[in-house]
Amino acid sequence: MTIDYNALSDKELVQHFFNMDLPMIVHISANLSPERAANIVRLLEEETAEDVGERICAFFMGLQTKEQVTEVGRVMNTRYTLKLIEEAVKLDHSHLWKISALLIGLTHRVFLKVLDTASPKELEVIQHEALKEPIQHHLTVFVHEVSSEVDEKVKQVMNLNEKAEKTPADNISFEDIHDWLVQINSIAESFEPLITKINRALGIAWNTNRPDLISRLTGVVETIQRTQKLLIGTPRTRSALPTGFFAALEGNVCAVYGKAGDAEALLDDEPAVEALAMLSLWYLKDYWQVGLLPHIKDESELRLDPESHSDKECRNFRESLMTEVNKNLENLDLATVGDFKAAYIGSRDILKETIRQRQKVSLITRKS
Repeated sequence: MTIDYNALSDKELVQHFFNMDLPMIVHISANLSPERAANIVRLLEEETAEDVGERICAFFMGLQTKEQVTEVGRVMNTRYTLKLIEEAVKLDHSHLWKISALLIGLTHRVFLKVLDTASPKELEVIQHEALKEPIQHHLTVFVHEVSSEVDEKVKQVMNLNEKAEKTPADNISFEDIHDWLVQINSIAESFEPLITKINRALGIAWNTNRPDLISRLTGVVETIQRTQKLLIGTPRTRSALPTGFFAALEGNVCAVYGKAGDAEALLDDEPAVEALAMLSLWYLKDYWQVGLLPHIKDESELRLDPESHSDKECRNFRESLMTEVNKNLENLDLATVGDFKAAYIGSRDILKETIRQRQKVSLITRKS
């Protein structure tokens, strides 16, 4: 019994595609209206069969008019767009015109995903189309979008820098510092994939006759790089001072330790006990209150009874507790003034919360 495929609904025709050979799919697609061709491809994209990609490629190769291909492009997703580009270049040159028509219909959302995920060979195909208006239009829209996105990120970084530098140190909490660091690091991390995407777009733009696109994309990359270096910067390490945002935050919060170059300023390699003194922590009671003597449960345990212990025993006990304080500081990576600065510890409250958080992490690590 001969099947009249023209009498079938689009859904019925798609189901028949999985029971026919590829040349028949090529033959059927050639005579479909642009609108029906697009709807059938949309339905095929929803299928989960392993060979659905082959069916879509066969359908695409059978299309005969620019209108058909352009309309199909409007419904194409990223996965099958890349597959069609890959398959088209394997065939003879008579199919290459379809790439141009496909790109005309391609939504900008899919173009951006293609830009993100295309292989070098697939990007090369797109580069060959760069002299044509569809690609240049997508690049123009991309320039507008990425410029706006980067401008917004730069504003966010500048706002964080202003908070870090100008908020009164007494008003800055551990939670504030944590939130600001999360935000600045999130922005910094978001720049890397953005640069990759822009560089991919530049690789295409260099094949256009549009120096304005090249100039603007290059300018966006330079803006990101300046922001990364000057505004975001890098945190303090054992061998390098902080820069950018991290320097602004440390300089404000840790001003209590003195300004570099001043005679009375603490040096980064001086022991943590000097930092504790600048935070007005002088006595064992102070150290216990911020969590540096965690095994002590009550303040009365900080001293021996002088009525039942000798002066030497009392002194040795105090020294043992002080040794424990220093050991705990080392275990918490807070052995020096520089360590306090790296943790943005500029007040007793921030120190106490830092100790609590690090002890929690240490406990979890030991349990695991």
